[in-house]
Amino acid sequence: MAASSVLEPITQLYTRTKDKRYLNFAEEIIREWETTDGPQLISKAGVDVSQRFPKPQNWFSWDQGQKAYEMMSCYEGLLELYRITGKPQYKEAVEKTWANINETEINIAGSGSSVECWFGGKQLQTMPIAHYQETCVTATWIKLSQQLLRLTGETKYADAIEQTYYNALLGSMKPDGSDWAKYSPLAGQRLEGGDQCNMGLNCCVASGPRGLFTLPLTAVMSEKDGARVNFFVDGDYHVQIPGGQSIDITQQTDYPVSGNIKLKLSVTPNEPFTLRVRIPAWSKQSSVTINGNLFSNTTAGQYVEIKRNWKTGDVVDLILDMRAHLVQMGETQKSIAIVRGPVVLARDARLGGANVDEAAKPVLNKDGYLDLEPAGLNSNGTWMQFKAPFILESHKEGPNKPVSLLLCDYASAGNTYDERSRFRIWIPQLFDPTK
Repeated sequence: MAASSVLEPITQLYTRTKDKRYLNFAEEIIREWETTDGPQLISKAGVDVSQRFPKPQNWFSWDQGQKAYEMMSCYEGLLELYRITGKPQYKEAVEKTWANINETEINIAGSGSSVECWFGGKQLQTMPIAHYQETCVTATWIKLSQQLLRLTGETKYADAIEQTYYNALLGSMKPDGSDWAKYSPLAGQRLEGGDQCNMGLNCCVASGPRGLFTLPLTAVMSEKDGARVNFFVDGDYHVQIPGGQSIDITQQTDYPVSGNIKLKLSVTPNEPFTLRVRIPAWSKQSSVTINGNLFSNTTAGQYVEIKRNWKTGDVVDLILDMRAHLVQMGETQKSIAIVRGPVVLARDARLGGANVDEAAKPVLNKDGYLDLEPAGLNSNGTWMQFKAPFILESHKEGPNKPVSLLLCDYASAGNTYDERSRFRIWIPQLFDPTK
C-alpha cells in the first residue's frame, strides 16, 4: 500500500501530458490493490480502517494494511483518477472510508493514529496512547478532506479541515515555525521527534508544511454560478466564474479569536451570481447582514446561499457563535473537553492554578455553555487565554465555591517542549455515586 501512494502524481502526470502510459500505470496500481496480497482499498471500503487486516508480525512490514498516512494518500490518488475516468466506485470508496475514519479515528483535535496506524482510537482518546497523532496523518487528513471538498462542496469536509488545522496541525508546529513534532498527545508534554535515515529530520517535518499550505488554496473557491467561502482567513481572494465574471473578495477578520468576519466584494461586470458562505456545524446562532440588512436564512452545518445582483462595494458581515461548549466522553470515568468555535482549549501548567491532572468541574450558565473571560492574547507564550469558573474537589461537607482557572488554545499548550507547560485537553471528572 505504501509504495502505491505514487498514484496521485502518476495521474497528475497523465492530466498534464495526456501520455497514455501514465493512465495505464495508474489503472494497473488499482488492479494490484484488489489482488490477494493487495490492500483492497476499494473492496474493503466498507470495513473499519483499523480492522481490514490482521495485525502483522512486523508492524512496519509490507502487509501492514492499517498504515494511516499512506492509506489516505492512496485515496487522494484514487480521487484524482476519478476526475479522469468518472468511475463512480472510485469516489464512493473514498467517501465511505473518509466517513469511517471520521467516525472511528478522528479525535477532538482533528487527527489520530497510534504508531502511525489506525487503531479505533476515537473512543480511546482520553487515555495515554503510544506515539499518538502523527503529523503526517494530520496533514494528509487535511489534504484528503480538501480533495473531497473540491469535488463535492459539502460543509462536513470544510468543518473537518478547520478542526484539524487550528488544533492538531498548528499544535504540531513549533511557535516560530522552525520545526514540527512527530507526535502530538492530548495530554502530557510535547517532545522532539527523532530523525530518520540519518537525514537530520523526519517525515513529519516535511508533511507539516504541506498541511499548512492547503488552507489558502480553498479558503475561497470559484463555482459555475458564483463563489464559495469555506474558511475565514484575513486576505484578498480572486475568483473567475466560467461565464467570465471576475470577483474579488477581501476578508477582514481576526477569526478564530473572534467570530466576526467582514467580506468586501468587487465585481466585474455587475451581474447576478450566488455567494455561498459556510456556517460551521458548531455555530448554533449565526447572523449574516448584507450592507447592514439582516439576511435571515442561515443553518448550522450548511452554506448560506445569497443570490443577487452584486456590485462593487457590497459588504457581507458574518457573526458566528463563539460560546464555549463541553464535549464529554466515558461512562463510569467521565472526562470533559472545552471547545470554543473551532478551537479546543487545554489546561497548561504555565498558567498556574490547580494541578492540570486534577479533576475540575466547569460551572455552566443557564443555557448550558461555559462563560469564558478573555485573559490575554499572545501572552505567556500562548495564542489565546481564557478564565472560566470550575469546582474542585473539597473534603468539606456541602457545596464548594467555584475557583477561576486559566485555559489556552490547544495549539499553544505544551509549546515550550518541557515540563513548564505540561498540559491536558481531557479534564477528569470526579466519580460521584450520589448523582
